[in-house]
This record gives sequence, structure tokens and C-alpha cells, in this order.
Amino acid sequence: MSGIKLGTGTYIVREDAARDLFAVMERLAAIGYDGIELLGFNGKKPSAIKAKADALGITVMGDHVSAVSFLADPDRTISDHLELGAETVVISWPGDIPRSPWLPEYQAMTVKIAGLSERLLAEGIQPLFHNHGGDFESAPAHFDAVLDAIPGMGAEPDIGWMIVAGVDPIFYLEKYRERTPVIHLKDVYFENWSLLGDKDHLPMTRGDKSRGSFEFRPTGYGVAPNALLAPYYLACSPRWILVDHDLAYDRDPYEDLRISLDYVRGLLKISQQ
Repeated sequence: MSGIKLGTGTYIVREDAARDLFAVMERLAAIGYDGIELLGFNGKKPSAIKAKADALGITVMGDHVSAVSFLADPDRTISDHLELGAETVVISWPGDIPRSPWLPEYQAMTVKIAGLSERLLAEGIQPLFHNHGGDFESAPAHFDAVLDAIPGMGAEPDIGWMIVAGVDPIFYLEKYRERTPVIHLKDVYFENWSLLGDKDHLPMTRGDKSRGSFEFRPTGYGVAPNALLAPYYLACSPRWILVDHDLAYDRDPYEDLRISLDYVRGLLKISQQ
């Protein structure tokens, strides 16, 4: 597949990971994923996580870090991720700083993150910015503002959240084509976009008609037009394509991750022929 590796985020199995991260890693490796993107270390030492990944033959390709904790102790963040062997760090914007690019506190935060992003790059770690639905509500959009203000920051577009936000993924895949080493293929289903409400906080139960019948779906089983978008994914020459799934409801989340992986493998095989 032209060197593209397939991974998954651990959000959908975050409760299992909190109890036993290594057991989760074993199950994801058994499904066939090349690697995982963490949501923190779940009490494990970075060196121990790397050793477990090496033993399983998978890669911990990245991790999510709050901008607040990153700014508070950048040396620790950098040393931990060097020890982990992570290629990337996803910088999460703090919830108490408005996503309003014209505010002074927003601009000050961006300047600080830009400087620390250069430190990450110097250590061989790519900082990434991952979007959610609310990242497109301001003008200019928060997603654009961060990436345009921080040249060293890579894009990690989440296709499902772009669909939820009502923006065109093709626009962003083309705009940041040279800066997109990782793509998240979240998938969702809904019948009425106008009823979704808050595009950043969707229901963690199946939505009824009043919420547009929204639900999270395995990749390839929702409304995201992945077959249409596949050539644009490939044009980014990503190192990783990640299944990003939030909630399996009454299904087995690992089975959802298995069928998602099968779908992405087939999609890429067809698209590259």
C-alpha cells in the first residue's frame, strides 16, 4: 500500500486502556493494526509501552497531549515521547481558551506552541493538530488559524468531524496536502444535519429523530464518502491512516475496529490499482 501504515486511536477502548493498556495493545495487534495512537500513558512508563509494542510487532506512532501540560513542562513531554519512540504528538487545544483567532490570549497561546513545535521537530517528533467539529465555527476557522500560524505544525484531519461540521474535506486535504502525514477516518451516520446541534459535543447514545438520528459508525459504514476521498488521501502521501471510532453502543468495539480495518485495507487496495 505504498508504504502507508494502518493504525487506530484508542479512544473507543479508553476504559479498557485505563484498566490494562497492554491487554488493549495485544488485542489491537491481534486484529492486525500496524500501530496505535495513544491518549496518554495510562500509568505506564513510556519505556515499558515501547517494549510491549516492540514485542507485539506494532508501533506507538503518536500520543495526544494537552497544550496546557505541554506548555507547563515541555522538557518532560519531549523526553517521554523520545523514550516512547513516537513519531508524532497531537497537541490538544485547551478547553478554557476560546477558539477565537482574534483574541489576544489565543494569539499568545499560538506563539508559545509555535516555539515548542520547533523543539519537537528538532527532536524528530512531528507535532500535529487534530480537528473536531467545533474547530470550523469561527472565522477564520480555528483549524486553519492554528496551522497557518504554526508552519511546523502538521495537519491530522479527522474526516468524520469535518462531515459533522459541514465543511468539505477535499478543501482541507488539498490545502494542507504537503503537511498531512496522518489522516483519521472517523465515520458517522445522520439523517438530518440541521438537527445535530452542538457540532463539538455529540450524544454518546444513539441520537433520536430530534438529534438527526446521529450515531458513530465503523469506518466505511457511515456517510463519509471515503471512496470519493481516497485519491485525495493518497495525494497527501500519508505515513499513517488511522481508524478513529468513538462508540460502538451495544456492539463489541474490537469487532467494530476489525471491520473498519478490513474496509480501509480494501479501500486502499482498490484506490491504488
